[in-house]
Amino acid sequence: MQDGAPVLREVAKPVPDGLFGSAKLKKLVADMMEALDKEPDGVALAAPQVNESLRLFIVRVDRTLPASTIKEEPAAKRPVEVEVYMNPQILKTSQRRVRADEGCLSVRNVYGAVARHERVTLSARRPDGSHFTRGAGGLLAQIFEHETDHLNGILFTDTAENLVKIKHHLRFAYFGTPQFSTFVLDELTTAGLIPTIIVTTPDKPAGRGLAPTESPVKRWAVAHNIPLLQPEIFNEMTIATLRNAGCDTAVVAAYGKILPASILALFPGRAYNVHPSLLPRYRGTSPVESQILADEPHVGVSVILMDEEMDHGPIMMQEEIPQPNWPVSRSVLNERLWHAGGRLLARVLTDGMPEPHAQNHTQATFTKKIRREDGELNLASSGRENYLKYLAYEGWPGTYFFKDDVRYKITKASFQKGHFVVERVIPEGKREMGWS
Repeated sequence: MQDGAPVLREVAKPVPDGLFGSAKLKKLVADMMEALDKEPDGVALAAPQVNESLRLFIVRVDRTLPASTIKEEPAAKRPVEVEVYMNPQILKTSQRRVRADEGCLSVRNVYGAVARHERVTLSARRPDGSHFTRGAGGLLAQIFEHETDHLNGILFTDTAENLVKIKHHLRFAYFGTPQFSTFVLDELTTAGLIPTIIVTTPDKPAGRGLAPTESPVKRWAVAHNIPLLQPEIFNEMTIATLRNAGCDTAVVAAYGKILPASILALFPGRAYNVHPSLLPRYRGTSPVESQILADEPHVGVSVILMDEEMDHGPIMMQEEIPQPNWPVSRSVLNERLWHAGGRLLARVLTDGMPEPHAQNHTQATFTKKIRREDGELNLASSGRENYLKYLAYEGWPGTYFFKDDVRYKITKASFQKGHFVVERVIPEGKREMGWS
C-alpha cells in the first residue's frame, strides 16, 4: 500500500478480542509475512500497509541482526524469525534520542533522518491473545516507534529531515575506514546511491585507556542503518556474507587494506577505487600529503578499476581539481579531494560505465608511509619547504624542531615574505605558548 492510500492516514482500530486465535487472523498474519518476505530490504510491516486498518505489525527479527553476526550459509537457508505485535502500546521511552536514517515500504526509494528514542518498552498481545512486554534498543526500538506511527496514520516523512530520493537501485559494497571516506559516502548518498553493505576495519584501542574505538565509517554506517562488516581477515564467512548481500559492485575509498583476489572475484569488472591524485602519479599510502610536499601544480582525483596491485588498474575517470589559495593544509585538501572523488564516482556508477584505459605505468610515482620522525624540521632549511611540511603533516605526526636539546612541537605557523614563521609551540614538558 503506497503513500496516498487513505488507510495509511487513518488511526487503526484495535484488534477485537473475538479475532484472537481465529483463522482469519492467522491468514492476515500469513499474508503480511508473505508480503514482507518479498521485500529483501524490509524489516517490519504494519497492517495498514496491506490495507487492513488494525493495530498490528510484524517484525522480521532475523533481518535486524548485524551482518557480522550472520552465520556462513545461503540467505535462503537462514531461519526466518518473525515477531507479531497486536494492539501495541509504548509504555516507556528513554530521554535520549538518536538520529538515524529511515525508509519505508510505503514510501519507496525515499530516506531521511528521524529522531527516535534510544530505548523503547512496548506492551502488546500475541496472536493467541496472551499479553507480553518487550524492551528494545537501537534498530528494534526505532522499528517499534516507526510501526506505531503507522498505526496512528503517521509516515516517517512527516518528521524526517534531509529527505533523499534514491534514483538508482545499484547494489554495492562499500569499503572504507577514516573520516574522509565518509565524504565519499555523503556524495554518493546525495546522488541517490546507498551502499547495500559497508566493510570497515575492526575497532582499535585508542587513548590512554586503550578503549576500543570505532572507525568514522562504522559510525556512519550505524547512523544510516547500513549492514556492517568488520573482518580481521577475509575468510570464508566474510566472503559468504558479501556474496549473500547480493552486490555486483564494490567501491573502495581509503579502506586501509588491500583486497585479495578472493574478494575481487565477487565483483568481476565492477570493483572501483577512488584515489585522491591524478594517477599514475602519487600511488600509495600518502597521496594527499605527498602532493602538498611536492608543491604539486596539478591536483585531482581518479576512479580506477581495481586489480591486485595497489593503485594500478585502468582509469575509469579522473578530474583535476583547481586549488584556490594553494598551498593548503592536509585537512582542507582531503576534504576537497574526497568530496570531489565521491562526485566523480557517482558519475561513473550512474552515467553509464566509461571505457577504462590503462595507466601509463612508466610515469608512475610512489608515495611512502608517513613516520613520526618525518615531522622533524630544520629551521635552517628553505622556508617554503618547512611550510609545506607543516601543512602536509597537520594533525599527525605534526611538525617539531629541536633547539638547545629541547623539542618544540609547532601548533601554529605561517609563511610570510618567503620565510617560515613559527608562531606558537609546545615546549617538551610544558604548556602551549607563543614562540616569541
